[in-house]
Amino acid sequence: MAIVNVFGHIFEAGTSILHPRNLHSLNYTKLLNLVVNSLSDNDESSSSTFGIWDSRKFVFKTLGFKSELPFVDKIVSLANSLLMLFRYDYSPIRMDKFVEV
Repeated sequence: MAIVNVFGHIFEAGTSILHPRNLHSLNYTKLLNLVVNSLSDNDESSSSTFGIWDSRKFVFKTLGFKSELPFVDKIVSLANSLLMLFRYDYSPIRMDKFVEV
């Protein structure tokens, strides 16, 4: 799964990558004669993005950018937080009060 930083909280997101020990997924893959792709070194170093899909289109997508410099990742994370803030106002922050971790 992808890891996304939203307002300083880390979330696991996405279902396009399945854990190799997920036997249900592996069995369905074999049953349907699907090909299992493994991650290459390039895939792991590429950036991950987060999106909200409304069954027709993405209504929100974060920026994806991976750099060797840690401060660049912090800037991208801040930009993504600002995009969320402009799109959803303070709703995620207010919701955070009601969600137990």
